[in-house]
Amino acid sequence: MIEEIALSAVAGGLVKLCDDIADRRLKVAGGYLFAAVYGTIIAYIATQTPLSSLWLGAVVAMVLMNKIDNGMHALAVLIVAAAVLLFNVNSFDFGYFLVFMAAAGADEIRFERKDIIARISAHRLWLVAASLLASLLSGYWLYFFSIASFDIAYSLIGRTLIKFYPERG
Repeated sequence: MIEEIALSAVAGGLVKLCDDIADRRLKVAGGYLFAAVYGTIIAYIATQTPLSSLWLGAVVAMVLMNKIDNGMHALAVLIVAAAVLLFNVNSFDFGYFLVFMAAAGADEIRFERKDIIARISAHRLWLVAASLLASLLSGYWLYFFSIASFDIAYSLIGRTLIKFYPERG
């Protein structure tokens, strides 16, 4: 359990690092290496742990929502796709996959209105909420802790990068 949580956090930090290298044009060497590492981590989690429905749902949602917007993210997705094709996927549940995919997709939608739904979407909490609900229903708390650790690391790396790289590269 600790392994999956730690790996999820590392993946979250590396995803954010790749996001900022591409989006903010940061002059940081190793972007493709970081992407290969996070792609390998997500591939491992998605094929070799009981979290396959969660992580494959999130990856498929990112592809469907056109969030794979640079070469680094494309490399990571290719690594995940190759792992799915080459290895057995561990404990995949299609129902959970659909819920997680829908929630991850909803995280990418921005609303103009100012109600609770817009607030949840602005903070990208749909997948966290879905993982919490899945954990409550199944008793399998790794769903929630995995995505929560990813999101916390993603946020912390984002805040750290702003301090070290306050402007675009």
